[in-house]
Amino acid sequence: MKVLVVFDDSERIDHTDSKSQQDIVFTERDVERVLNEQGHTVQALAVRENLWEALTPYNPREWLIFNLCEQIRAKTYLEPYATSIYEHLGFSYTGSNRHTLAACLNKPRTKEILQAHDIPTAAFQVLSPNALTRRLDFPLFVKPIAED
Repeated sequence: MKVLVVFDDSERIDHTDSKSQQDIVFTERDVERVLNEQGHTVQALAVRENLWEALTPYNPREWLIFNLCEQIRAKTYLEPYATSIYEHLGFSYTGSNRHTLAACLNKPRTKEILQAHDIPTAAFQVLSPNALTRRLDFPLFVKPIAED
């Protein structure tokens, strides 16, 4: 099988998060190594300015995309667009589809969907700077609203 390992271009990643950067590099290398050991044809593709253009040399009927792309142009909110491009070009790929990735970027909406379907989930509150509307019990998880 031909496998194209698509990942974030390390030159564009926010280097303030060096642990995350290291994880991406190590994961990409590990995936490549393991797939090669299993006898697959593997090629790495760093996402740069134009993912669509970068994919045009690859025939979607011949290549499977192992998707490690978590941002485009150093913007995590563009992650779902990568899978949209894969789908539009006809590639099969690993991981979640664009709808799931987009939903994960809106945590309050995701929590509302889970609650609407009676799926247990921890209480949540969206906070504006210095605006706590009710008392919350510790321990707490504090997460940015639009990051996965």
